[in-house]
Amino acid sequence: MTRDFIPRTEGQLIIWLTNFKDKIATLGADLGLSPEALTAITADCEALIATITAVETARTDLATAVTAKDNTKKSTISTLRTEIARIKTNPNYTEAIGKDLSIVGETTPQDLNNAKPTLSAEAFPGYVRIKFIKGGFSGVNIYSRIKGSVGWSFLSRDTSSPYEDQRPLENPNVPETREYMAIGLKGDDEIGQESDVVVVVFWG
Repeated sequence: MTRDFIPRTEGQLIIWLTNFKDKIATLGADLGLSPEALTAITADCEALIATITAVETARTDLATAVTAKDNTKKSTISTLRTEIARIKTNPNYTEAIGKDLSIVGETTPQDLNNAKPTLSAEAFPGYVRIKFIKGGFSGVNIYSRIKGSVGWSFLSRDTSSPYEDQRPLENPNVPETREYMAIGLKGDDEIGQESDVVVVVFWG
């Protein structure tokens, strides 16, 4: 089977398109291409380059915005927890005020042996972001594997979502389908059930 000369990854495709566009402008006449055909080829190449570049820019902008949001969320919630804890020590504080401000949590017994954390995963240029909900666990152990492989590889022990998997592709320029799974922790010990497996295609 003849290998396709068109690159599969979009980064390499932009390089290929640029080279082809520039070189065909010089060689096209010798190869029997009309000026109209050369103009159409150039326009097609430039249009595809522009759309790929726009998507990559949008991905980068989204990753930056999500990171800013996550950092602000973490900082703000931490500050609010401190202030709310201070409010609850005020002599004028009452349970009624706490309910009115919705700062009174409800404690319900949880059987951690039958519980499991919740995961979601999203690919960005250079990393995969794994978000998790601990539920009643003190933290999670995160595992990964290439889809179709046997056995899980331990990635990280984490207590604060999200976790970012910055491992490179096993084979450069070859996208891979990664699976992620987490197990809850009670202290340093794993407890409960494995999370549902989440799948993401990572392009590097």
